[in-house]
Amino acid sequence: MLTLAIALAVTWVAADPSSYRTFDTIAAVVTMFFLATYGMINLAAFVESFGGNPSFRPRFRFFHWSASLLGALACGAIMVIIDPLPALIAMVVVTGLFALIQRHRHRGAFSDARRGFLFSLIRRCLQALDTMPADPRNWRPNVLVLSGDPGMRAALIRFGGWLCTRRGMMTAAEIIPGLELHKAMQVRQASLAALRQALLDERIAGFPEALVTRSLDDGLMTLLQTHSIGPLKPNTVLLGWPRQAERVPPYMNLLRTIAHQRRSIISIVEKRRPTPLAAADRIDIAWEPGETGSLMLILAHLLTESWAWKRSDVSLVHSVPTVAAAAEATQTLHQVLAAGRLDFEVDVRVADTPALVAAANGAPPPRLLMVGFSPPKEADAVRFFEAMDHLADTVPTLMLVASGGGTDLQA
Repeated sequence: MLTLAIALAVTWVAADPSSYRTFDTIAAVVTMFFLATYGMINLAAFVESFGGNPSFRPRFRFFHWSASLLGALACGAIMVIIDPLPALIAMVVVTGLFALIQRHRHRGAFSDARRGFLFSLIRRCLQALDTMPADPRNWRPNVLVLSGDPGMRAALIRFGGWLCTRRGMMTAAEIIPGLELHKAMQVRQASLAALRQALLDERIAGFPEALVTRSLDDGLMTLLQTHSIGPLKPNTVLLGWPRQAERVPPYMNLLRTIAHQRRSIISIVEKRRPTPLAAADRIDIAWEPGETGSLMLILAHLLTESWAWKRSDVSLVHSVPTVAAAAEATQTLHQVLAAGRLDFEVDVRVADTPALVAAANGAPPPRLLMVGFSPPKEADAVRFFEAMDHLADTVPTLMLVASGGGTDLQA
């Protein structure tokens, strides 16, 4: 019917009694749509076969997806060779019909074959990735965001999205302890829906996950050990900061559990609601050598790759006790940045205070201060909490970073 309608329309518009051009036009248009039909059939057969869809069972026993792909490409090439303009018109019409069907969410006897195709492609890629050893030069952030606190959920998801922009993966997770079995699934589904909505609200590409367990520690251990898709396992855990003193011991135990699993830790501390980001905002890194220092530089680079921090400057802050040591420290830090191919500023200050205090006392203070740490022992937990909590009073956002290994700044 479509071909008949097009032929009648072309006859009426292009009718010329003195020539046979009308019939040549009709022949070209009809040929294009026939070739487009054959090409789409071949393309559909290729997608179904290559995707390994169990419901695709052709009766022709010698069928292979390569023949369908070759047929689809051949149809497109022949269309262009015969006449490029009608070929372009046919392709536009076919694309428009596809968009129209997608818009109306037509449900028929056949499902969308693209899902099976993508599934097969991902499976092949995961199998290939699993055979390759991990290399620090190919490190990418795979961030597990523990976003159970609704008050910090948006900020944590936002930071996770900034760190993973076009380069990594993020999972927003919630651990729900102490529920009875008959309530567990209902609460889990509600949590998944809330996390998914939070991701949509922040316009961040990520995956929601919720786990119902007996205790928070058991849930974290389970999540860190089992949350993966083949070789894609979280290498970084991003979480908030306790607001009550009674939460400090279990929180520090949580940090030690994460570190024991060889995962990097990022803790976001915001004592007040920060103002919207501006071009003048600065990121300061309280420099310390070692794996944690390298990780902080990589994280700062990832942040500046996001749209929110793209215009922000990054300063590498270090403090030395004497003027004589300042020149040597400046040269060393410039060499570190050159080896890492990073265009950051170096700010060496002569002071008796540590670099993190010197950075926090800058004028004006940075919008984000990155500080390295190691999860404290149980006896030092309260003292560490009070020191970091006091430091967070001086800056809008404090980011505590502990490396779990696997990164190389000079890679």
